[in-house]
Amino acid sequence: MVCLGSVLLGTAPLATFAGNITISIGALDPERRPTLILSGLDPGHYGVQASTNLADWETLYSGSAVDGKITYQHTNAVSFGTRFYRGIVLSNTPPPVLVSLVDSNSLAMGIITPDRGGSLEFTNLAGVRFKFSVGPSNVVDPVAITMQLVTNMTGLPASPETHATVEFHPSGFQFHGAGLLEIEYPTNVPHLMISSFAFNGDGRGFHLTPDVVGSNFVRIPVTHFSSVGAGRWLPTERTKAVTTYVENTKDRMSHDLGAILGRDRQAQLLGAEPDLTVGDQIDSRTREYYDKHLKPFFNEARGDCALARFLTTEILGLERQRQLLGMGGDSSFLASEDSKAWMCNCQQEAITACEEGRISDTTLIRTLLGIERQSQLLGAGEALEACGQGNLADFLDRAQNRDLPCIPEWYGYIEYSDGGSRSWSCSTFHECRSSTATALSLQADVETVEMEDSSWPPFFYSQTWRLRFVPEATGSVVSEGYFSEPVPCGNLIQESWTKGANSGPMEIVVEFVVEDGEVIDFVIETTVHKHLEVKTSSVTTTTFTGCPENPELASSYTTSSKGEVYLAPAAVGIDQITFTKRTPTALEGTAQGWWDNIDAVRMPFSWKFSLRRQDP
Repeated sequence: MVCLGSVLLGTAPLATFAGNITISIGALDPERRPTLILSGLDPGHYGVQASTNLADWETLYSGSAVDGKITYQHTNAVSFGTRFYRGIVLSNTPPPVLVSLVDSNSLAMGIITPDRGGSLEFTNLAGVRFKFSVGPSNVVDPVAITMQLVTNMTGLPASPETHATVEFHPSGFQFHGAGLLEIEYPTNVPHLMISSFAFNGDGRGFHLTPDVVGSNFVRIPVTHFSSVGAGRWLPTERTKAVTTYVENTKDRMSHDLGAILGRDRQAQLLGAEPDLTVGDQIDSRTREYYDKHLKPFFNEARGDCALARFLTTEILGLERQRQLLGMGGDSSFLASEDSKAWMCNCQQEAITACEEGRISDTTLIRTLLGIERQSQLLGAGEALEACGQGNLADFLDRAQNRDLPCIPEWYGYIEYSDGGSRSWSCSTFHECRSSTATALSLQADVETVEMEDSSWPPFFYSQTWRLRFVPEATGSVVSEGYFSEPVPCGNLIQESWTKGANSGPMEIVVEFVVEDGEVIDFVIETTVHKHLEVKTSSVTTTTFTGCPENPELASSYTTSSKGEVYLAPAAVGIDQITFTKRTPTALEGTAQGWWDNIDAVRMPFSWKFSLRRQDP
């Protein structure tokens, strides 16, 4: 046993360890939260458990070993005094990956809205009717969903005799509550042999899920999208399903509830009376999940909007699931100080992100509207006013008047120059040579700024900035040629030259992407059809020397023509640039290289830029 601060590590196994498994602490962060490392692991599934008394153990984490190791940070460790940890083997085989085959003809599509909810249904060829419904206030924004019949599944850890299963999309979608899947059979079914199940969109995480079963129907609460169904199980197969490893805590709780119902139905099949304590067992398990897996993070969520949103979704889903199972619900959390503190912090995080220029005014308003809508749908009133932030109308007016500090101006300049020449000879059968030289230079200050914001605060911040420059560019082109060829009587000589120079406006765009405070892409290029047009004049003189015996055949004539050449700077990307400063508010650097222009003239080019964003 090793003691480090208030953390004690142990190797007392709940199951036999594989290999030379060890558990250790990799690091304590500034808040003294330990990072636990399980090492020396064979392929399989392992868990990290914690205890305060070495008798009662709680599973903190479970997952697959990667490169013989699992790393887990216990963020809630500081809430305890002495804490013991151990690692356990959960399974020596990877979790099953299910592959579903779907019927493209059995499909329903619909829209779920915050104020009305929605529903969709279809009936398969066997007469089984599937209906999915969602009540109001279970989504924040309208979402398009699909429900499709699953005809076959491979990779199941345990196989039902028959099944009725559907696949939902968008995969992984999380409700702010729960929807209800109703499966209605055309005839009565052996309801005591029915158990419901679910698994993730990637085919992992198979688990039993709680349900309500009647003589010819099954009702299944759905808190997040995956594949969901009900099956008729032989007792031995249902036992396998009950013992199937479940990958995450939430599904493990649903698995436990499904197992409680399954055990009661199996006992009734053997002649026992219905267990009148089933309701109490489900109530106890859901409250245990709430107290042990959600509530310990309430205080941390006051300063972490991402965590607050996750916990809110979990709590609402849990309460809605209890209601659909006939257990009743408790909405007291929505009026609690924790809920209000989370909401106010999420507002402040979004406003601060705007003030720091990390999101646009559009994203700020979208975020505040989402918080406001959720607050009103849940009966919590005006969110901004409750948190002392004014009211939504003021923010909308300021956004319309461009009075929000979310898009600060950029200033700075770019410079460019290139130039080169090429000379070559034609062949050995006649004398010829040619040369071409071109040059281009420009410099400009920032003209306009646009930002496309795809942030989703507080989880993800991403802005694509487009800075437009309109430089007065100067360019030139010079080409010369000489051609001499002997003919039967005399010599044919042709000389030509082309010249042109011009100054005029171009349009250059500097585009760069900032994700979560880091510049991940940077491009300088000319916009389409905005190259510099250089008018050229060409003169060609053709001379025939004639023969000595026929000098009167000598002649000479000149032709001229007009044309144009279009010059543009070399486009460069982030992998060609040497940055001397690279932050979301300041960008400096150069780009140098070679490129081929008119007549394959190989020219060295050089970009230089210095860009600054004014303080928000």
